[in-house]
Amino acid sequence: MFYSLRQLPYISSIWQFAFQQYKSLWNLIWKLAARPNAGFVDLEARAGNNPGYTNGTPKAYGGKKPITSKGPNHGSINETATTTATATTTTTAATTDFETGNVTTRTDYLEKLQETGTESKLEEIVTEENLKSGQLKYIAVPGAWEREAHPDWPDSKFEIPKEVPAGVVYYITRGEHISHGPTSHVERLKTGNIIKYPRPNPYDAREEELNFRDMRTEAEVYNRVGDSPYVPKLIDWDSTSCSLTLECLPKGDLASYMRGTDSIPKETRQRWTLQAAAALDCLHAADIIHCDVCPRNFLLDEALNIVISDFAGSSIDGSEATMAAGPRYLPPGWNWVRRSQKSDDVFSLGSVIYFIMMGREVFSQLTDNEVQQCFQEGIFPDDVSRLVCGSVILACWEGRLRSANDVVASLSALYSRAAEIEEEEEIAGQWSMY
Repeated sequence: MFYSLRQLPYISSIWQFAFQQYKSLWNLIWKLAARPNAGFVDLEARAGNNPGYTNGTPKAYGGKKPITSKGPNHGSINETATTTATATTTTTAATTDFETGNVTTRTDYLEKLQETGTESKLEEIVTEENLKSGQLKYIAVPGAWEREAHPDWPDSKFEIPKEVPAGVVYYITRGEHISHGPTSHVERLKTGNIIKYPRPNPYDAREEELNFRDMRTEAEVYNRVGDSPYVPKLIDWDSTSCSLTLECLPKGDLASYMRGTDSIPKETRQRWTLQAAAALDCLHAADIIHCDVCPRNFLLDEALNIVISDFAGSSIDGSEATMAAGPRYLPPGWNWVRRSQKSDDVFSLGSVIYFIMMGREVFSQLTDNEVQQCFQEGIFPDDVSRLVCGSVILACWEGRLRSANDVVASLSALYSRAAEIEEEEEIAGQWSMY
């Protein structure tokens, strides 16, 4: 429904491009399959100073040694996923999803391939061990920090059960649960600060190490950016357990706040758009591409100022990103094969600004696939033209603004001019009364 007649002469070119992308993907898959387990975590070496490990094995594993894996898993862990998917879709469909971005982590891609039930050599990559991470159920065990509040609880309440069912991971909490992401747990400490630490994975040591690597990536971002008004304040970094301690941003993430607030003044929304752009510019100036720019990754402090967060999947100095934003925040042509670019973040920023000003996501009435098709055709919401910053949003989407710094400058100029016009109209209205 989104095609137009003027596209017909280009069908041949599109098929040629698709074929080249398909070949590139196969080359990538075989490279990943042949890659040695360079990221395998040495549990014995790490056990020394880590209270979460006993005799070289994580306590949360119930004393069981982890199963190693040779698959190229990156990212997402689905706590409620079932054991083995059974579907009759084709490998080609999964390949297309990978290249167009319908899946947002490489683990999602492998799960998609498993659903195909194909007899091809892809099965050599998509082994049961590769996909164990998608079947895990995480169960929190109260940490010592809760003993003071519950002195009547028996010791067994604070211990990992001796018998651990298959597919279950027990872990000792360090504070009050706030949230969890694809690679980490986020909790509030008794001090009020936030601690973020990697999720264990006893069934795939390589994927567990990737979770630890993502936390080291996030720590490096904080180290590079330093003390900035645009990122949460770093309190502490424990390199042994790969745990970050951060200041608490009491108003939560931007998406949740906006959906739970009835009325937000225009001036506040405009300030947020400027702060979001400035935060992204701060990262880009340090050669960091966020790669997951969306409303949930902006946090609000007590004064309702915006900071950007969650850098675990970011690209530093051109390194490989391990996370991606959803379809409404990804530019046309994005896929896992090519390296992330700063312009990708700028496109995402356009969608974030739209969300801030409109209070809803781009094409909220359409499916993800339909949104991607619209972007591919250069079709964007008509209502953007009614916004004072609509031209900036459109320039982000169309690639005419290539840097976050340009977005800041353009927004500042628009808002200044709009304020001048309002002031002139107010003065004119006062004179008309006489």
